[in-house]
Amino acid sequence: MTPKLLVASQNLGSLPRGSRHLADERLEVVKPDHTIALATEYRLRIHLQGPAVTGIATSQWQYLGDKRLTYHLNDSNHVQNVLTDDQGPYISVIPRALGKSELRILVMFSDGGFADRRVEFDVQPGQRQPAKLIVGTQGEPNRNAGTIAAVLNDNPDSPRVKRSQVLELSTTYPDLTGRFEIKPEFASFSVRSSKLAPVLRIEPSTGRVIPLDTGHAIVTTNFQGVTNRTCIMVGREGAMHAERPGCRDLLEDGEKIDH
Repeated sequence: MTPKLLVASQNLGSLPRGSRHLADERLEVVKPDHTIALATEYRLRIHLQGPAVTGIATSQWQYLGDKRLTYHLNDSNHVQNVLTDDQGPYISVIPRALGKSELRILVMFSDGGFADRRVEFDVQPGQRQPAKLIVGTQGEPNRNAGTIAAVLNDNPDSPRVKRSQVLELSTTYPDLTGRFEIKPEFASFSVRSSKLAPVLRIEPSTGRVIPLDTGHAIVTTNFQGVTNRTCIMVGREGAMHAERPGCRDLLEDGEKIDH
């Protein structure tokens, strides 16, 4: 059955405030009983009752560790229409980050009532291959870092050590807008060093750069068959600019650093 429009949602910001009151009992959400795929439409089943619906909005939030702190995902705010197919009413959700996430759903009714529901889902990579893999840093996650400087310091209490570099991963898809966040644990990292022994390692669960020796290295990040190369130079504090080869000596034929 071709999906049909059941409720056309307005922009929530344009709705009159009226007499607002909580009416969560008017919205039932069917929680997914399985993992759902990144960057792939998921039809979240809902059931509505009560007065006419004037607006529905959703946003996606990501859990941070076991403490369940959440942060808002970029490009995840959407005004929703309610569609229906042979399995009933649904709203369309495209997950924007891997791992445990939360979808927040706000429904406004014509009498001023509103329902505010939250549903958890577990997002896995799925079958889609991204068009591009971006490897940035905490300060600039939106673009490739290209070349990064890391400080080797024997004092674990040094502020520079505590502010060590962390690789931030994201992907893009040709038919979707914005970036999709990738937790490092879903990617793989390989290191090619300027010395026989590695000059650094990447902590696989966090993407943190752990300097081991002075020198430079190419870190190749792979996610679903798409790769990205980053040059990381490791030096001691105060001597970071003594040598800046840009990892050209480590590149093999046909390779380049992704800027």
